[in-house]
Amino acid sequence: MTSKVQRTSDQSDYYPMTTTQIHSLSQQLTQAQELGDAPTQAHIHADLGKIFLGDNAYREAYHHYRQAITLFSELGRKKQHALALNNLAIIKIMTQRPREAIEDLKTAQNMAQSLEAENLQLAVCGNLGLGHAALGDFVKAVKFHKKVMEASLDSEDKHMQLQAQINLADAYLQDKRPQQALGFALVAHDLAQEFNAKTSLAMLLDLLGTIYSRQKDLRTAINYHQKAIELAIDIGDPHRQAIASANKALALEALTELEDAHQSMTEAQALFQMLNSDYAAKTQKDLARIREALGED
Repeated sequence: MTSKVQRTSDQSDYYPMTTTQIHSLSQQLTQAQELGDAPTQAHIHADLGKIFLGDNAYREAYHHYRQAITLFSELGRKKQHALALNNLAIIKIMTQRPREAIEDLKTAQNMAQSLEAENLQLAVCGNLGLGHAALGDFVKAVKFHKKVMEASLDSEDKHMQLQAQINLADAYLQDKRPQQALGFALVAHDLAQEFNAKTSLAMLLDLLGTIYSRQKDLRTAINYHQKAIELAIDIGDPHRQAIASANKALALEALTELEDAHQSMTEAQALFQMLNSDYAAKTQKDLARIREALGED
């Protein structure tokens, strides 16, 4: 169980901040609608989309990005239109609509090229890699991610390099090549530590745990998943905490430490249900399997 969306900030008070921001922006949006101020409406929808996307609230994020795209298109704001399409594509990838996402990304890519917006082109390129990975086309996925990594090395942009390394590790892991995945994940781990990118670091700790599980080094895997859980709690990210708890439970189950596996999966399930996450359905099945192994009804 992995989650590929990367947040751009590492605020420890992320969740309280979003509540305040959403309330304020919603009020501003109502005022802009009453005044018929389309440019302001478009930007507020994009801002709300970004917040909800960072919060893994895909339904709400989708609604706001769709509104932003319509308004930016009508206003002829090509760069903002392309940015919103790029972010809408992330939502479609995360909600298992990668083919639709790739079509949106191709449109965004053409816009970015016409605007000669290099950073936007690279952002789109990275998401094209995620889209192709979701379709199981790992050759194309790696090609796109390596293009971003090469650009990041040329420009000495370590944040971009971090993102590319994470995506390459994830693509190789999905392609059942854990040794290649491990190399990229370890480099990314060092980069995340270098500039204290805590959100990325929490994801990488969990990713390393999954890689070691695939290599049958389950004790090391559990250690990494536990570190991911602790960091996710520290930065206030219950979504990442839930994913790491579920992955830790799977490693414990593989070791037949079923009581501990049951506890960890129960914690994951409670968090997913609180977040109204689509992951809750899978976790429920995993929990039922562990209970059956324990001899529970």
